[in-house]
Amino acid sequence: MVCLSLVCSVDESELLTVPEGWKESPFTKEDNPRGLLEESSFATLFPKYREAYLKECWPLVQKALNDSHIKATLDLIEGSVTVSTTKKTFDPYAIIRARDLIKLLARSVPFEQAVRILQDDVACDIIKIGTLVRNRERFVKRRQRLIGPKGSTLKALELLTNSYIMVQGNTVSALGPYSGLKEVRKVVLDTMKNIHPIYNIKTLMIKHELAKDPDLRMQNWERFLPHFKHKNLSKRKEPKKKAVKKEYTPFPPPQPESQVCAHGRSVHCAYGHCILPSAYCPLCVSASTPHTFKRGSFPLIYAPYSTLLRGKKLREPHSKYKIEMP
Repeated sequence: MVCLSLVCSVDESELLTVPEGWKESPFTKEDNPRGLLEESSFATLFPKYREAYLKECWPLVQKALNDSHIKATLDLIEGSVTVSTTKKTFDPYAIIRARDLIKLLARSVPFEQAVRILQDDVACDIIKIGTLVRNRERFVKRRQRLIGPKGSTLKALELLTNSYIMVQGNTVSALGPYSGLKEVRKVVLDTMKNIHPIYNIKTLMIKHELAKDPDLRMQNWERFLPHFKHKNLSKRKEPKKKAVKKEYTPFPPPQPESQVCAHGRSVHCAYGHCILPSAYCPLCVSASTPHTFKRGSFPLIYAPYSTLLRGKKLREPHSKYKIEMP
């Protein structure tokens, strides 16, 4: 109960604040005296133009990895670099740091910066940007926008995130603390989405100043951050008449009324202009109730069935005609 009351009395902001000068104790051989059970290895390829630089700085790479008992091999024939653990390796995460080291060296990061990955509080992130923009010319312009004139935009981003950034080919390599790498990835992806990096840099500068104030540490910063509106500057004109697609239905359209009666006959009008419905076929009409049609009651004037069969046309329509049964 005493411990619980002490925790409740401590301010929440103090629990979320890392004390100045505090550093996590390093992983030593006493933490894992028996070593590793299995051997692990990683390999990566490097381009032809990096061969001369890797050959020159390879003794320094081996010296840096020997402290963690990691074996490194450089194969100039295949163009690959391999790192593997040994029997003396005691840190299981050392092989992961060695893997990141050779990846950074293969992506044109200088050895002086890449060797920092062996520290506990430094991580790396390799962002692939080659497939984010289809048009090659547009991709080159946006990549150059990330670098800025004489590298000024990239330098400002490095100072705000406390990271090292290298833009090379279709990838962006970042090296620094975890919080900085998160911001670097956001800025790089937004730049490839046609959002200028100056907007994100301005937001980072405001956050950097707000973090210095201890009173604003636990407050929401949305009221201080700028909100930029996206303007669509497309010059494409919309059509005046937009075609409205009909709703899709799996059912076929209704069949038109058949022009052939149940007896297989098609009855024409007296003038031969049109085909009468099957309801007026003489064979379909009951013999007991003959149908008589007067002039004006129907738009068509019907002739006797015998006249229709002969295909004759009436010159002068009579006042009424009676359909005969055959």
